[in-house]
Amino acid sequence: FTVAKQPFSLHGNNAIYSLSYNNHFTQFVSTGHDKRTFLYDVVKQDVLWSETGSCPVLSSSYSPVRDHFVVGDNEGAIRLFDATDATKIKIKSTFKSLGSKIWQAEYFPCGGLFVASGTVKGTSVFDVVSGRIANCDKGCNIYASTIINRAVVAHAPDASPHRIKLFDIRGGNSSCLALYGHSNTLWSLQASASGNEILSGGCDGTVMIHDLRTGKPTLTIAASPLDVRRAIFAGDKQQYVVTGARDFTVKIWDTLFGSLHLAHTIGQSGYEFPYCMTYSSNQLYCGTLSGDLYSLRW
Repeated sequence: FTVAKQPFSLHGNNAIYSLSYNNHFTQFVSTGHDKRTFLYDVVKQDVLWSETGSCPVLSSSYSPVRDHFVVGDNEGAIRLFDATDATKIKIKSTFKSLGSKIWQAEYFPCGGLFVASGTVKGTSVFDVVSGRIANCDKGCNIYASTIINRAVVAHAPDASPHRIKLFDIRGGNSSCLALYGHSNTLWSLQASASGNEILSGGCDGTVMIHDLRTGKPTLTIAASPLDVRRAIFAGDKQQYVVTGARDFTVKIWDTLFGSLHLAHTIGQSGYEFPYCMTYSSNQLYCGTLSGDLYSLRW
């Protein structure tokens, strides 16, 4: 790793809850406990825009097809921003979910829909143009979710610590699939580019790649003695997995054998552990609950 000499801070000493790159990988959105949302320019290494809301902002997602992004907050509101002109960012729409605390927000690949989930007793899919809920699946609190094609994959620990729920937005059908191998709650889910596998990480300190058809793991990595807060695919062919864990480490593993390539410790105590990450090429930004934002290259 090549790490910036010092971490920088956008949110003071407040927790950073989400980071999300734009589709050009030149800017990213950062949200935090201080109720603020920032748009940061990676090239200029400077803040382009910021806004202060009425409550902590927990999640964000940048559109894969246009200069729009959504943020979800602690009171269940989701706001869609138009960032076509980075100097004049404005709210395009405001959505209301089924409840509160939007822990996850993610655009579908088409860019016309996005999913919001959290402690909302379910998952909602919103139409970007109309602002209406295109579909919803009422159920348990959701702490980790991802998207495969036109289906939402969500983990509801209230129902079972080892299961995910697949919700098809086209037909409204849902089914449960056991993810074999984990022994506790999952904090992170990400679908592979092919849509055939899913990456998971959680409280038991393990990271697994599962065959989505069977739920069985094809790769298991003992990533940390403490819980893994975030696990993401990396590399142009997703040949790596990056993990952030409560032992204050960021690590890179290969997906063929699960061997450790690189490791870096970014904190020492308290809330200095990696909580959220966004990745592009060989550049990784990592935010902590203590408010530090790290820039790492390899």
